[in-house]
Amino acid sequence: MAVLERDYRIDGIKWLLIVLVTFGHVIEPALSNPIANKLYSIIYIFHMPLFVFISGYYANVKDKEKLISKGFMLLETFLVVMIP
Repeated sequence: MAVLERDYRIDGIKWLLIVLVTFGHVIEPALSNPIANKLYSIIYIFHMPLFVFISGYYANVKDKEKLISKGFMLLETFLVVMIP
């Protein structure tokens, strides 16, 4: 298997996302302020989807059918647990 070089741009993006999440947690008590509320909303709109995208981009998937099957099982379990 070939060794891939590390992409420091991705590391930088992940670092920025971690800083934004930390900042979002810091401003959480001040959500009654409209500016803090807007910043909080903007941060939380994109940071988790971007984390998931980056993780999926670097995932080593050999059997896509097995991955999809496990994903649906996880979704089914989530729905059963979350629906009262």
